[in-house]
Amino acid sequence: MKKYAIIVAAGKGKRTGLIFPKQFFKINNKPIICYTIEKFLEVKNIEIILVVSNNKNWQKIINNYRNCKNLSIVKGGKNRFDSVKNALKSLKDKGIVAIHDGARPLISKKLIENLFKSALKKNNAIPYIDLKDSIRKVDDNKNKSLKRENYVLIQTPQVFHNSDIKKAYNQKFDKKFTDDANVFESLNKKINLIKGEEINFKITTKNDLKLAEKYLSN
Repeated sequence: MKKYAIIVAAGKGKRTGLIFPKQFFKINNKPIICYTIEKFLEVKNIEIILVVSNNKNWQKIINNYRNCKNLSIVKGGKNRFDSVKNALKSLKDKGIVAIHDGARPLISKKLIENLFKSALKKNNAIPYIDLKDSIRKVDDNKNKSLKRENYVLIQTPQVFHNSDIKKAYNQKFDKKFTDDANVFESLNKKINLIKGEEINFKITTKNDLKLAEKYLSN
């Protein structure tokens, strides 16, 4: 079955404190987004859809991949939901699609392939990692301890049959839609969780940038 990967990289990433979107931050003279793209290019027989903004920095990056016949460009929307929806519309054939945050450059080829295999068997595959710290629920002026064993942290890529996820994205945006699994689950679909990788973190803050720089430099 055909494999697709949607890499969502149209955001502004303001929480990093940079004056430009974090996906353009260079490590070893290479923008973060390029590490993400190249990891997916390692997967055989995959078609990549890169979701971009109107930022002028994109043209230089896109030019680096002009010879990649399996990579196409889609313009992003006003939010992540609309960006993914735009990319899904570009999928012409039936297959399995992985939807990934462009700011997760440390994803491994092994995890990508495992998620595709699991989605083929169980209709979808959502990576997670366990919580290490104790957690508390805060509600107004009250707070209480929760069992961390009942909670996990969700990552990307999140993988689905593209016909199913297209139906899910055919609804109106809702503030509760924080990721693709959330959108998919809203149609009463069962979520299939697969163990992810701790190193597959999303770059969000300045400290994340420093940590990514450390790993990618090694």
